[in-house]
Amino acid sequence: MDRLWLPRKLRTKHGIDLAKETVRRLQIAVGLWIPRKLRPPKIHQPRIRRACIGELVQIDGCEHHWFEDRAPACTALVYIDDATSRRMHILFTGTESTFGYFEATRQYLAQHGKPLAFYSDKASIFRVNHASATAGDGHTQFGRALYELNIDGICANTPAAKGRVERAHLTMQDRLVKELRLESISTIEAANAFMPTYVPAYNALFAKVPRETHDAHRPIRATAHRSDGIRVPWKKLAGTKTQRELNQQDVEQALSSKLRKIPKRKSQLSSRMICSVPACPDCNGLR
Repeated sequence: MDRLWLPRKLRTKHGIDLAKETVRRLQIAVGLWIPRKLRPPKIHQPRIRRACIGELVQIDGCEHHWFEDRAPACTALVYIDDATSRRMHILFTGTESTFGYFEATRQYLAQHGKPLAFYSDKASIFRVNHASATAGDGHTQFGRALYELNIDGICANTPAAKGRVERAHLTMQDRLVKELRLESISTIEAANAFMPTYVPAYNALFAKVPRETHDAHRPIRATAHRSDGIRVPWKKLAGTKTQRELNQQDVEQALSSKLRKIPKRKSQLSSRMICSVPACPDCNGLR
């Protein structure tokens, strides 16, 4: 029985005026209330780390004043390997957006290859959260990209489920902020340029040893028939083969903007619709 509601009813129904603390002590004495300190702890079974690097990579964005009062707040997109707690990749962006994750994932794949799965939260970047949504195939733009790359996208039910990347945010908000201050870094571009130095130094001190030495990352296949672009087949449906070209302005706006060109209904799709995008200098024409 609620210890705030009970004194009020005792006063109005029976004319007994007792303080809430008095009522609480009486409830404890007769066993009707258990203080929080005496309650048995809740046991949460920890999730076992994956066996090898690249088997599962936790991803999340953290908005923070990374440059303190030297610049506005921005977002760090963090990729953490589940087996080793290694910082695989960190990218600073203005906001946590689909375009930001496309760019961070592109850089991750170019550096490490394709992991077996990405483990994220249930933000609308990673899954469709509108139960009434009827158009499309039920996948977000980021989810379609992972499907084409043969990477599983897993959404955690709670923040604690992806605790390695959540705890990494707390550590970075303390240590990385000081590192950026010591390096006199106050822009997103400078911070991203500093990450290739910061990440290996951090991993050398705090990364765990995996249970297995196998690297589960898979190489990215180069385009067989176009060396200057990225080939993305949208769907395989009955129809004729067509080719769609995006201009250079679309590429400069965001390399991943190709996914915005997907038709909403399957009836609008033709067989193996292809989007050819001129690759950026560091993209290397990878699929």
